[in-house]
Amino acid sequence: DLFPVLNNFYKNNLIDTKNLEVEFQGGSIAMLKEFPQLVKLILENGADQINFFTNGIKFVPEIVKAAKDVSILVVCSVDAGSRETFKAIKGVDKYNDVIKNLTKYCKECIQPVQSLISFQSINAKYILIEGVNDNKEELGKFFDAIIKAGVNMVQLDIDYNNIMIKRGVHYDIPKHYYELFEYFKTRAEEAGIRQYIWEYTQNILDKGYFE
Repeated sequence: DLFPVLNNFYKNNLIDTKNLEVEFQGGSIAMLKEFPQLVKLILENGADQINFFTNGIKFVPEIVKAAKDVSILVVCSVDAGSRETFKAIKGVDKYNDVIKNLTKYCKECIQPVQSLISFQSINAKYILIEGVNDNKEELGKFFDAIIKAGVNMVQLDIDYNNIMIKRGVHYDIPKHYYELFEYFKTRAEEAGIRQYIWEYTQNILDKGYFE
């Protein structure tokens, strides 16, 4: 159990709350039985920022509560711009639920005025999966949906799970990926949304291959 461990850290002043950044990962974070207790404990004792990685299928009210007191980052890997593609990737027909929940997070978490001290970032992520969603049409529909939802951050990445299966094999980055990354940057700039590309991914793109 995490709660008694974290609670003990707080009680014994083993945590510097001024610089504490907490991160919850694991897909459906709401499935963690202690999750509400953990968030409550962190908010009561102090933290600088809380990061939530969620699949977005289930709305998590604790995220909204956290946004009122500390800086937050919500990362949701949508990876699609349609129900059909989402189901093909995730195996469940929950695309509309994810977009609905992202919209709700944006409405209830993002403050009108952001600052360097306190911010609320809702990051919609899109991972390019070769032969499935790596096309301009799908990426375009993704942008249409997340812009309407109101997200203030967007991320594009490469499907490393597929590449890792071929570990040790030279893998050239598909040429059309570069066009998709340029399209990504253009759409983000036009919409005024902060864009993020992982430094490691940018290095792979600059090199042109992975091995």
